[in-house]
Order: sequence, then structure tokens, then C-alpha cells
Amino acid sequence: MSDELPEDDDNIEMLETFQTGEKFTESTGQVLHERGIPLSLRVRSGFFEEGGLNLEGAQVAWADIEYIALGIIHHSLGSMEPPKGMMRQVVGKIMGKNDRADAKAPRYQESVFLDLYSSKHDAPFRFEAAAINYRSFLGKDALYISQHNFYRLLVRIARASTAARVNDNAYYYIIRRRDQVKNYPAIYDYELESQTDLGRLEFLRTTTELDLSRDSYTSEEDELENVE
Repeated sequence: MSDELPEDDDNIEMLETFQTGEKFTESTGQVLHERGIPLSLRVRSGFFEEGGLNLEGAQVAWADIEYIALGIIHHSLGSMEPPKGMMRQVVGKIMGKNDRADAKAPRYQESVFLDLYSSKHDAPFRFEAAAINYRSFLGKDALYISQHNFYRLLVRIARASTAARVNDNAYYYIIRRRDQVKNYPAIYDYELESQTDLGRLEFLRTTTELDLSRDSYTSEEDELENVE
């Protein structure tokens, strides 16, 4: 008796296929995160020009900037605890510490981000405070302190972007209430909140509602108090 199957095409059942999702025939122009959020365009240098900004070669008109977002990300760097074993004991003796509670405390690095959303660009332009060439934007007005330069850049962008809305973090930073600026555990949390704000822009503050008269994070009075 043979184990071969009969070659009978009539007994073969044909399965009907169906579409499992939307088929895209062309690119939308957006580059997305795995979770569907547009990847930002990193900006390190640029300059102000008539009618807008030049950001790494991309021209962004003031009238097209519709949303300005700011956020502070706290990156965990782990702890300073030395490796287990003899080395840990040696380090402890050198430092004169038997209690390693301080060494086990987690360390964090702070990153301040500023995102500009333009109606004519698919992805936001992202500035990281510690990685900006401030002299390219501010010229002779650039100072030696990054915080002052970042504040000055933010205010000048907000002044010119008369059609833009700002998130609460940008508002509190501009009025120098940094204690009210939200800290995020991860960049995705900040981006997700920004995407939510984009869906309710009409409820956010406009740049024309803000007091943008200051051009420096600290005043002369503040600097004199710090000296004293």
C-alpha cells in the first residue's frame, strides 16, 4: 500500500485572503517613533533672518510656528556605589566611610529641551540647552552662562512667533518660575504630552499674552544679591 497522496486538485481548498491593514502607496514625509510620535529634528546652530529662523539650513517662518514646548528630562545615571569585593572595602577606607548609603543614592543628569512646531514641517525642531551654538543665534549677545543664553534665545523666539501657543512649562520658564516646570522621567513622556497639547492648542496661552520684556534670566538686582 502506497503512502503517496493522490494528486487530485479537486480536493484542494483555496483560502480567501483579506486585507489586514491600510496600504500606503507613498511616503507621508514623516519619520515616526516606534510608538507613532514624529522624530524631532535636532538643532545645534542657526540664525535669525528676516521673517523667520534658519535652523540647520531649514527655513522656518515666524508665522508658521504654531506651538512652542519646553520640558526638563531627568536621566538616571545609576549610583556611585563601587563594585563588590575587596575594591569596595579599599575605596571605603580611602574615603573614610563605613556607611555606603550616600554612595548608593541615584544620580541624575538634567536636560532641558525646547521644541518648535511649524505648520509647514512634518517634525518639530528640537533644541537641547547644553548642545546649542548660542553664538550662531545670539552673536555678540551670547554670554558665558548657558542658562542665560537659553532664556534669551527662548524669549526672542517667543517675541517673534506672534501666532504661536506655548505649553505651561515654557510659560513658567519665561516668568522665571523654574520650580513650576515639570520634570519628566523619559523623553517619550514629554513628547506624548506635547502631542496631547497639539490637539488642544486653543486652550493654551499665546505668546502675545506673555510678558516678554526681559532679555535675561537674572536681573542686575539678582546678581547683586548673589554677590552679597
